[in-house]
Amino acid sequence: MPAPVLPWREGVRKAAATIARGGVVAFPTETYYGLGADPGNEEACRRIFSIKRRPEGLALPVLGCHPRNLRQVTEAPHPSVETLARDGWPAAFMAIVPPGPWLAPLFADGVAFRVSAHPVAGHLVRILGLPITATSANLHQEPPVRTAGECAHLEVDLVLDGGETPGGLPSTLARPTDDGWEVLRPGPVIPGHWPPAVAPAGWTRDKIPACAAWVLQPPAGNRFTLDAILLAHFSRRWAPGRVERFLDLGAGTGVCSFHLLEHLPGATGCGLELDETAAGAARLAAGAQGLAGDLEFISGDLADERQILAGGFDLVVSNPPYFVEGGSMCPDADRHRARHDAGDFLPGALRCATRVLRPGGKACLVLPAARLQEALAQASIARLHLTDLRLVHARAGEPANRALVAFVKTRRTTPVFHPPLFVHEGDGYADELRGILLE
Repeated sequence: MPAPVLPWREGVRKAAATIARGGVVAFPTETYYGLGADPGNEEACRRIFSIKRRPEGLALPVLGCHPRNLRQVTEAPHPSVETLARDGWPAAFMAIVPPGPWLAPLFADGVAFRVSAHPVAGHLVRILGLPITATSANLHQEPPVRTAGECAHLEVDLVLDGGETPGGLPSTLARPTDDGWEVLRPGPVIPGHWPPAVAPAGWTRDKIPACAAWVLQPPAGNRFTLDAILLAHFSRRWAPGRVERFLDLGAGTGVCSFHLLEHLPGATGCGLELDETAAGAARLAAGAQGLAGDLEFISGDLADERQILAGGFDLVVSNPPYFVEGGSMCPDADRHRARHDAGDFLPGALRCATRVLRPGGKACLVLPAARLQEALAQASIARLHLTDLRLVHARAGEPANRALVAFVKTRRTTPVFHPPLFVHEGDGYADELRGILLE
């Protein structure tokens, strides 16, 4: 009987649950479809060998969605492998690492580990919370397959349909040595000659105020504004006492994420961004600054956040689109998407915050003052309780044009209404704002 085939958005959580209880699923990667199982479950791994009719002496590759998964696979990675994890793992490259104690005995001779940027593979690992096996979904010595339908005849529990994959060369497989790398299987990547990190044409490298980090930005369109800096400052000022993980919804090119990472010691961060080009630029900047191990940028739609994000965050931040949809169309499509809310981003962000926050976790937003009442109403529906509010004015004596708000999950508090923040004074920035930009 053919295995059930589900569209990935509909089936990814079911696939993760299937793997968690010892099952095997087929899923798409950057090249071909693979077979996913828990590499710590010996029975599930042996089942893959049976499905593929593959000799057990051949190792199963293991795939993560982020360099941090490396520490779930091995306790003692070679320094060269740690460098890859810190600076951004090159696509289509597998490194042999010593197996960690939780892996099945089948990995005694080492683990071929790689990081995948493929959205379906990445979301599957992210929801499961563990790296998974990723051997090709085909019978041993037969050609690898590129469609979900070609996997259905295999004796798997579920097939995730992510469309046709591009195929191409298999990943490079190499073992780190004291003298460099020993290539065991040539592929697209040559060790030591890593693919250069190239920003999109015309993009600029811009330093973030009050932060040592920088971001890549397009020459026009969706460039960061003062709002992102105010949100980052406000969020870390009123964040929970200890933040281990934070989430940036609508992260853009990562300004708020980089700022929070620097100013929240010991924290790691995740950014969700609809624009793949912006998310890719954020990943590129993180790798170039040695921050890829602590920051993850995911390209995805907030509407799919349940299929993309697991919980366990202490802080959620968001700078929702400034305008409510219905006004004139901005000629730059990316800028229009970034600045115009079709009506679902704000309530969606607050619902997401409720779902992914730990009890006592906080959600912080910067909004047009005109949307404050809407935000309070939507937060109440999402069962988030106001803790802090600060209005931002262009100048003293003028109406507020921004609102900085913080909400807490599961516990009621007496809201604190902070003194207003004035942006301009005389011909320049007001003293307090100048301090925020320079601290």
